[in-house]
Amino acid sequence: MLVRTKNILRTLATTIILFAHIASSAQQHPLPEQLNQRLQEKLISLGNQYTPRTKHLSSEGEPKFTNRLLLESSPYLQQHAHNPVNWYSWGEEAFNAALAQNKPIFLSIGYSTCHWCHVMEEESFEHLEIAAYLNQNFISIKVDREQLPDIDNTYMLAASMLSGQTGWPLNAFLTPEGAPFYASTYFPPTQFHQLIKEVSQRWSSQEMELRETGTAVLEAIQKITANKQLSKQPIAEVSKSAVHEWVNIADEMQGGFGIAPKFPNEPTLLFLLQYSVQAQDTILLEHIRDTLNAMQQGGIFDQIGGGFHRYTIDPSWLIPHFEKMLYNQAQMIRVYLQGYQITGDPLYRRTAITTLDYLRNVMREENGLYHSATDADSEGEEGKYFLWEKSEFSSILSPEELAIALKFYGFNEGTNFDGKNILFLPKAIPEFVVEHRYPISSFFSTLNTINKKLLKARNTRIPPHKDDKIITAWNSMVIRSLVDAYLILGDKKYLEDARYSAEALWQKHYRPDGLLRDSRSGSPGKLASLEDYAHFGMANIRLYDLTDELKWLERSITLAQEMNAIFWDESTTSFFTSRNDTLLPLRAKDRGDGAVPAASSVAFELLNHLSYRQPDQRYDIQAKQLIAALSGNIAGSPMQYSYLLKAIEERKAGTDNIQYGAQGALKAEFTKKPYGYLLSLSLKPGWHINANLPGHPKLIGSQLSADWIKEVKYPKSQQKSVSFTEQPIQLYGDNSAFVIIPSENKKLLGQLLTFTFQACSNQQCLAPETLYFSSAIQ
Repeated sequence: MLVRTKNILRTLATTIILFAHIASSAQQHPLPEQLNQRLQEKLISLGNQYTPRTKHLSSEGEPKFTNRLLLESSPYLQQHAHNPVNWYSWGEEAFNAALAQNKPIFLSIGYSTCHWCHVMEEESFEHLEIAAYLNQNFISIKVDREQLPDIDNTYMLAASMLSGQTGWPLNAFLTPEGAPFYASTYFPPTQFHQLIKEVSQRWSSQEMELRETGTAVLEAIQKITANKQLSKQPIAEVSKSAVHEWVNIADEMQGGFGIAPKFPNEPTLLFLLQYSVQAQDTILLEHIRDTLNAMQQGGIFDQIGGGFHRYTIDPSWLIPHFEKMLYNQAQMIRVYLQGYQITGDPLYRRTAITTLDYLRNVMREENGLYHSATDADSEGEEGKYFLWEKSEFSSILSPEELAIALKFYGFNEGTNFDGKNILFLPKAIPEFVVEHRYPISSFFSTLNTINKKLLKARNTRIPPHKDDKIITAWNSMVIRSLVDAYLILGDKKYLEDARYSAEALWQKHYRPDGLLRDSRSGSPGKLASLEDYAHFGMANIRLYDLTDELKWLERSITLAQEMNAIFWDESTTSFFTSRNDTLLPLRAKDRGDGAVPAASSVAFELLNHLSYRQPDQRYDIQAKQLIAALSGNIAGSPMQYSYLLKAIEERKAGTDNIQYGAQGALKAEFTKKPYGYLLSLSLKPGWHINANLPGHPKLIGSQLSADWIKEVKYPKSQQKSVSFTEQPIQLYGDNSAFVIIPSENKKLLGQLLTFTFQACSNQQCLAPETLYFSSAIQ
């Protein structure tokens, strides 16, 4: 009874304190009474374990300021809930306030694991004088770019036009209607304070000029993202132009593209890998290999924990910006798996598996879904969690292990980050083993022991903040990577993980009122964007390919139908990237790839894959309409549409070893075997294809051809009586398989196998079709 009474008194005291501090906050920016009540209830519900992220605390440790962002689901917005700035989230309340008070909008966009977002928060948004000026003269809006990518993309494009300075935090000044008249990135506090004073003064004296600037910027954005005139240039030529442009900026010494900062450019690498095989371009493939080697040896790769940091600030891939994004891991797994598939390099396999292990061990919830990112900072210092001193190695490893580790991880090269070391490999593993004469069989066992000891020690450190949002698009990208891992590595655990995650994502994010963009701790966030629908649809398609379970195909069709209903622009036969209920002053459209593929490119990929897997040809028509609409944009800026070019050419490139024909009635799987290759067919009930020798001169026989084939062993045919000839025809049914034996000493990179067939059902015969398979499949 005494314990219960104490708890009641503590709760009552906490309530009084919290109410007092919300009221204190209201002196700086008065809040409606109902909102105050909601904030008070939220603070109480967070309990005594809640630690406010602010330096403005009372003597009791309670926050002096609390704003609307406390009620949001985004970790990034919640990080700013106790700033003295009177933040709004993106929504009607903010815009109505700006219109009613005729105040310009200050829009700040970032994400929870962004280092410079943290810096600007500490320097400016926690600064009482700056906050007071913002509260008096602006309506301030905070946006999590990961929740609202269309908002971010629109104003990032505005920043590139208005100042040429882009990045996060993205800071923009808008009219009350949302038209941007100035935008840039991080500002130091003195400069930012001066800037907001100047903007406010100009709004008072030159409002019409600023409004005209905003209108002009919107018109320019509309023009840039609008579909240009159609281009008749063949896609093969456009792909060649894109490759030429990427090669022109290739870093031949250190891999990758450009100088610094150095980003992996995963959508580009996926395109170039496919192109190198399709065009049999060994020089291009060698540059990609140099890039993959440099990244997996560099500081951008977490050498003991697995996974990739977002980018490096130097050209040699050594010094990373230490945050880890889920979308980077998902894409890099695909890149290294495809690199392994094409080249057979076991180190690419190792890198992919290590990154998969990182996702499972660090980013995965028990329900099978994955968190969005981890921070660059820990304990207030950038990279602290990932840095090492030589003395630490000495205390963790045995003398024999220490001798190997110091040389292997670059300690002999000297310190490389503020007197400490980022682990990297000065030499590739094969070169290191040969130079130091280590037995290869025991070296990897020793290295695994070293890494386990180092990782165990590192796990005792305070880890970086984790953004535990579950984002539909990024989880879907992981699911697709898991499918690829099963296809290429053959380990069934990856397929089971993919199925488990896809089912959990469907159950938790697909709702009657629309697919969710994100959730956190089971609470819904924003509604889905175009990329969420497209990526989730593709994840379901890939699961259908491997399991033949119809539910995955049906879910993919459902997602495609909803995607079209929300985002398809019939007047231009292209996609909006923002929803039809957006508060943006214009509905955004893609302008090409970024750190992830353009949403429209993945939407095309989904439509294209659906067109082959089921009989409804509306998807085929829509996919062709979309490419026609974007053709001028693609021809004008081919580099920006690398992933789309990959998706367009994928079928003819033959790099997908599972393909469909006969409107989804035929499934063909091409696999490498010890004796050569095997092409296995599955046919739906009631369907067949003509045999190699069909028994009638007017029938098209099945034919496999390639200049590298020594022999094809066709399956045994079946006989069937038909009405148009007295002789029975010969056909292949379900589970037919073709054995392909290659010629000896024949270079197989990019050499295509063509499979021509004619499919018939009990009611109809379709036109002959051709599928392509690449001999690069390992």
